[in-house]
Amino acid sequence: MPNNYFQFKQFRILQGECAMKVTTEGCLFGAMIAPIKQGRFLDIGAGTGLLSLMLAQRSAESVIDAVEIDSQAAEQARTNFMDSPWANRLTCLQTSIQHFLAPEKYDLIISNPPFFKESLKGSSKSKNVAKHEQFLDQSDLIASIDRLLADNGRFWVLYPPLEAERFADLAGEWGYDKMTCIHVYDKPGSKMIRIVQQFGRESDGECNPQDFYIKTDSEGYSDGFSSLLAPYYLHL
Repeated sequence: MPNNYFQFKQFRILQGECAMKVTTEGCLFGAMIAPIKQGRFLDIGAGTGLLSLMLAQRSAESVIDAVEIDSQAAEQARTNFMDSPWANRLTCLQTSIQHFLAPEKYDLIISNPPFFKESLKGSSKSKNVAKHEQFLDQSDLIASIDRLLADNGRFWVLYPPLEAERFADLAGEWGYDKMTCIHVYDKPGSKMIRIVQQFGRESDGECNPQDFYIKTDSEGYSDGFSSLLAPYYLHL
């Protein structure tokens, strides 16, 4: 069974009450997001609060709101926030993003959203909410982002390859340009497992995809992964 906590260098993630535990892909996504130095950030579908905490560690002047629909996960995220060094800059609200109202728009929005579409659901309601896009489909996600993002804001999403392509097409229909596209592989020669994408209303030019490998052929962490996660992982 997964541990009920994950210890990082500067914070601990309690995860016993969350359907979605800390994953390597989630940690990598949090490390890849390029935060602005200061501003208002929003984490859609916060889960344990992992991404918010990773950004808080790197953005000393940021204020971060996290939205989580599941009540147990939201309470877990609040606990993780309160136990962190950045409790005064982190807030978790238990609501759906479709009904979330913010007093100001956000400079940066991030999301590791649910993506299962056609697969059978399990018996756990919380896992279904966390994993299946019935509860936050891509149309609702992009509409919510468009409503909450500042004019010059940026947003980042993490999806498997097929869902990432669908979302990029949808974002383009809403007037957003792809600014970053990173293809994530477990190791050289393996299938692509995730795509990290950043979008904004005005790009600096054509976005050329980059390839990123978590491991080397010898199964150790790649230099790129070690460099990105060194500020977070205890043994890097």
